[in-house]
Amino acid sequence: HHSVSVGATLLLDQRENFPTHIFEATAMSGIRTAAMVAWAASACPSAQEILIVGKGRVGNYINRLLSETTDYEIKMLDTDYQTARKVQFDQDIIITATNSLKPFITAENCTSKYVISVGADTHFNRELSTNFLENKNIYVDIEEAKEVGDLEHFEDAIVRNMFSLYDKEHTNPEVFISVGSSIMDALTIEYLMEYIPE
Repeated sequence: HHSVSVGATLLLDQRENFPTHIFEATAMSGIRTAAMVAWAASACPSAQEILIVGKGRVGNYINRLLSETTDYEIKMLDTDYQTARKVQFDQDIIITATNSLKPFITAENCTSKYVISVGADTHFNRELSTNFLENKNIYVDIEEAKEVGDLEHFEDAIVRNMFSLYDKEHTNPEVFISVGSSIMDALTIEYLMEYIPE
């Protein structure tokens, strides 16, 4: 099952089992999440306006990456649950990167073309209501996304994997949910060790 990366990740020598490298796991996971958001957002090429909900570490990584690599008009919103329920979410893309315990994106307050959720990645976090998710084209980064967060409470969800975002027959992504996985951090470390000079 999924767990949030916190602290450091050690890369061990395979034979002698001593640490050879230390990685800042929290930053690495947050930056990888921002890259995942940028990749998912590019599946909606007509988008011009993006709202990032959440001004924490991950929200700021997302803002920085998108600001430096795209031409989107980007706004950020940091709000509590009660206020968020009253907001009209109508930008082309909404990105939620919060630690909310209750869903605040609903069918009543969201008319956006595409919602990317990266904050509801545990059993106790929620961002998207069940009534919002109904009848949506939903994509996930890993199959375990169905077992935590918003999809844990929406048993009828039909989801496609993230690589289907770019299949020609699936041209209308409406929801992308990323909960991450420790294997993604391991692959990131493998990439860094292989391609980044020391």
